[in-house]
Amino acid sequence: MTYLSPEQFADAQKANIDATYRFANEAFNGFEKLVSLNLKTIRTSLDVQAARWQSALSGNGMQAFFEVPPGTEPLAERIAAYNRQVFEILASAQAALAEQAGAQYQREARKVQTGIDEAAKSGPVGSEAAVAALNSMIHATNSWYDSLFKTARQAVETAESNMNVVANTAKRAQSATPHAAAGRK
Repeated sequence: MTYLSPEQFADAQKANIDATYRFANEAFNGFEKLVSLNLKTIRTSLDVQAARWQSALSGNGMQAFFEVPPGTEPLAERIAAYNRQVFEILASAQAALAEQAGAQYQREARKVQTGIDEAAKSGPVGSEAAVAALNSMIHATNSWYDSLFKTARQAVETAESNMNVVANTAKRAQSATPHAAAGRK
């Protein structure tokens, strides 16, 4: 039977702390990007509202308040762009975390497999069936993890595709609105 030496235990703890730090750092980077995007969005909204008020109060009438200021994207496009950027930030963070989790999983799986192989070498006669069962369990777990990872990736791709469809529909609806309003005058 093998026991962990103090050095092996310390190395394992260092590896776990390192992995935890990488996860936390990636999560913080994603949070930082979201905060930056939200501050930028608030700044843009304040600038647009200020331009609308300035236009309305400078003799252009209240109708000017409801018009899109020159050099500014229409609201639907700004919302679509914001949603796209949020999605990109979240997808990027999810991909980085999933990659790190996959790498950590692979390292741990190799350690377990090595431990099983070492135990099999020094195991009693007749333990081959137990070792085979453990190897089968590890293989099944690896297959399950791979399918889970692929499913998560497909879900992100589907969500991105759906978001693009909604954004394009909103953009077309926004661009069609001025033409419909002009036809009613």
